[in-house]
Amino acid sequence: MTSLTFALTALLWTQDAQGAPQIEEPQLDSPTTQPVRMKRPELERRIELSNGLTVIIRPVIGVKTAGMAVLYKLGDDHDPPGKSGMAHVIEHLYITAAAGNTPERKADDFFKAYDGQANAQTGLDYTVFGTVFPVERIEAELRDAAARMADLKPTETGLGVERPRVLNELDNMYGGIPKLGVLNLAHEKIRPSANNGRRSGAADHVRGMTIDELRERIAKYYKPNNAILTVTGSADVSKLEQVIRREFEAIPRGEPAPPPSTPGPPTLGVQVDLMAKFVVPGSTSHAAIGFPAPDHSSADFPAFCVGVWRLWKATMRQNQSDPTACIAAFLAIDDPTMLTVTTGIRQNEVPPEAYARARKFLDEAMTPKLRAIETINAANEMGFLFGAADIPDNLIAQNPYLMVFAMARREQRGLDPNALRRAIRDVKAADFERVIGETFSPQRQVSAAVLVMLKTPG
Repeated sequence: MTSLTFALTALLWTQDAQGAPQIEEPQLDSPTTQPVRMKRPELERRIELSNGLTVIIRPVIGVKTAGMAVLYKLGDDHDPPGKSGMAHVIEHLYITAAAGNTPERKADDFFKAYDGQANAQTGLDYTVFGTVFPVERIEAELRDAAARMADLKPTETGLGVERPRVLNELDNMYGGIPKLGVLNLAHEKIRPSANNGRRSGAADHVRGMTIDELRERIAKYYKPNNAILTVTGSADVSKLEQVIRREFEAIPRGEPAPPPSTPGPPTLGVQVDLMAKFVVPGSTSHAAIGFPAPDHSSADFPAFCVGVWRLWKATMRQNQSDPTACIAAFLAIDDPTMLTVTTGIRQNEVPPEAYARARKFLDEAMTPKLRAIETINAANEMGFLFGAADIPDNLIAQNPYLMVFAMARREQRGLDPNALRRAIRDVKAADFERVIGETFSPQRQVSAAVLVMLKTPG
């Protein structure tokens, strides 16, 4: 999936193909052209069902498509010892197993049913299933989602199909696609997986899983008590609430999710270079530098957000067609534990030289003295991302998935968007310099490279 951070940023800065009003990119030395209103709580309806299911509805007027996400508060961190990747395997089974009136299917059939506008994703502390569909299908989609939550029917045959797909994804995540490999290698140093596991799964653990233990886990935990349902696209909230109560409220609540495992201690200030054994055709060598990010509850987080905003602006100024351009990423909604700068490795360049280019890019973005106008612009733009500002209906209509996923994750993480926006706006120059200096200290940097061996003639 395209990261929510960059997809939403791009969405806010581009002209709609149908001529919808454009939100202009703010300039560094002038405030955002249009004042960004603080979020109005009445725009979203929050419902708590008797079985523990949390529901958030964002009505959107006059649209042809709707979006829905079912987020379970279980992810990689909840995998049992020796079963790293269990949440990832369940993610695959969840969209392919039979449920209700839908027979067992292949993953390709799931994605084709939504013309590719669907996503299934496992994070550190969540698993999410998101779909976009014509608004007139909203009741049928809610019925199918309820059937999967109530009585999913995974089979040995289905596991036999999906296990190789999971293993192939793991190969790509850790080297087969170098630009992904560098991120995951850095991540495992910055936030090591618990219990000798690995983010998204250790291959030997995945190979050893049985259908019985997967069924048992689904039946216990992938239930309303551990779930958040978000919906957007329908203007009739009262009718939608009736449908949701009818389809979901009778489902047994399930057992409380097991506690997450504690990640291992970070290993910082190191370099990890991997010579890829195989890569997806057309891949090139990549490098990344990564840093642990402060938690959103930390007093340092607002100043860090201003730094993130500066790096986004610097990234936007890069030549996006240059495969060796430096690209900064902080997945504020998906995985807010790490900030990275990635770059393709140039011909005749060695990894330390690529790391130095990435470091120079970061330092040049952070060095200028902070101006008050930057905190205003950072607060406004990141306010959209964290839900502290009203997102116009026409922008939601362009990509409903982003909205439903963001609503679910904000609910799960317990963010106070308006307080965070105010804190970003109030960052002072001295605090910014201190936080940036500490967060991006060379001693906290992890450098990673995935190298593609070039074929020699003959």
